[in-house]
Amino acid sequence: MKSLQTTLTEQGLCFVDVADHPQHLSPTTYSSLMEAGLNALVTPIQEQDSDTATFFQRFQLEPHLGANCVIVEGQRGETRRLAACITLSADRIDLNGAVRKSLDARKVKMAPPEVLIQLDMESGGVSPFGLPAEWTLLVDPAVSQAEELIVGSGIRTSKLLVSGYSLSQIPGAKTCAITRQ
Repeated sequence: MKSLQTTLTEQGLCFVDVADHPQHLSPTTYSSLMEAGLNALVTPIQEQDSDTATFFQRFQLEPHLGANCVIVEGQRGETRRLAACITLSADRIDLNGAVRKSLDARKVKMAPPEVLIQLDMESGGVSPFGLPAEWTLLVDPAVSQAEELIVGSGIRTSKLLVSGYSLSQIPGAKTCAITRQ
């Protein structure tokens, strides 16, 4: 069985070591990866290919080979709390069920766009690496069990290739089922 990296190379994607190419990541993503000493690869892509469906269609890849990271805001009373959720690209996040319960919130919604600006990340390229330490990162079990996954790099013009296990080891990560069955 060939590796995901081999398949991606055959589809025209050239992955290189993150440590040697900081220009291909947001500064917060790069710093987080370097501080953690994680083995990650990055490939430049065209900005118009950044969105999940477009990316997987353009490179003729199955969506279960990638993971999406979304930023959410949970609220209970006057208390608001930001968190990130990461699921396989092919799965649907259960925002008002599993995520709401995991965050002990009365309601959960997508975080406002200014949160990405504060994170120095771009919509369509959100990365689970480089998030504030006080945030919870909810990682679906299917993500942590994946051998390799394509995830956002913090910017729209590249993608990362990382192990699913490394995603579950990010500080603040909590593995729990957050997709709809």
